[in-house]
Amino acid sequence: MPTEPSLNPSLYGHADAENIFLQCLESGKLPHAWLVSGVKGIGKATLAYRIARYLLAGAPKAEAGLFGDATPSLELPQEHPIFSRMEQKSHSDLLTVTAENDEGAPREITVDEIRKLQSFFGLSSGETGWRIVLIDGAESMNRNAQNALLKMLEEPPSNALLFLVCHNAGQMLPTIRSRCRQLKLSPLSMVDLEKVMDKGTTLSNEILEIAGGSPGLALQLIETNYLNTICQLETLLDEPAEALTIAEKLTRKDAEAAWPMNLLLLRYTVALRIRRRPTEQLFALWTRIAQLETETIGLNMDKKMALMSLVA
Repeated sequence: MPTEPSLNPSLYGHADAENIFLQCLESGKLPHAWLVSGVKGIGKATLAYRIARYLLAGAPKAEAGLFGDATPSLELPQEHPIFSRMEQKSHSDLLTVTAENDEGAPREITVDEIRKLQSFFGLSSGETGWRIVLIDGAESMNRNAQNALLKMLEEPPSNALLFLVCHNAGQMLPTIRSRCRQLKLSPLSMVDLEKVMDKGTTLSNEILEIAGGSPGLALQLIETNYLNTICQLETLLDEPAEALTIAEKLTRKDAEAAWPMNLLLLRYTVALRIRRRPTEQLFALWTRIAQLETETIGLNMDKKMALMSLVA
C-alpha cells in the first residue's frame, strides 16, 4: 500500500518531473521555488520529499556533468540514514507545513505559520548547505498567508528551496505561481497504479473511476465504506425530509477528515446522474459542488450548511 510520502522510497509515473528537477540541478540554475500540482493522491508530496531527501543526504548543489553517463535518479536505498531522520522528523535543515490538523482533518494555513519560514530560512544550514521548506496543501494558505509568502519569493534567501505541494494551483495567487517553477503531475496510468498498490489488491471498476488514477484515493476507498456514503448522498439529494439528518451524519466532528472524500463521492454521484440524464439543474449542482471545497476549507464555511445549500 502507499507509504507516508516522507518515507516512500518509490515513485511511479512521474519520471519526467524528476528528470526536470535533476536537469536544473545539474545545470547549476536551480529555481528556489517549486509548485508541484495535480489531483490529490497521485504522488506530489512523495516527489517533493524524494527531492528533499536527495539533497539532504548530501547531493552536491551543482557540478558540471554531475551525473556523468549514468541515468539520473533521485532514488536512495531505503536503508540510507536519511529515512530514519525523516521518520524522526529530526533534520534541522527541513521544515514542513501541512494543511491537516492532528486528526487528519483539513485546516487553513495561517499567516503566522508562513512568517516563521523567514526565520527558518535566515538561519545558516546546519548540515547540508540547504534550507528546505515543504508546504503540503499550499492552496489552504489564506490570503494573508499567501501574501506573506509572496514577499519571501520576491527576495529569496540564498541556498533555500521551497516546495509548494498543491491540489488546486488555481487557488494560489497568480503572482506566486509566476515566481515558481511548476511541475504539473498527471494521474497515474493503470500499470503504474497497480505497481503502487499491494500485490493481490483488487480494484473494482467503480474504485478505478472514482480514484481517477490516484493511488491515494484508491486506498482511501478500499479502507472506507464508500458505498454507504454514496447511499447517504443519494438520500440527501432525493429526500428533502432526510437531508438535515444526513448532513449532520456526514459533518460530525469525528468525520472531519472524511470531508474531502465526501465531496469527491458527491461529485461522482452527480456525475453518474448527468451521464444518465443530463439536465441544466444537474450541471448547476455539479458547479456548486466544485465551489464547496474552497468555501468549506479555504473560507471556513459551515459544512452542514454547505450540504444543505445543495438541496435548498
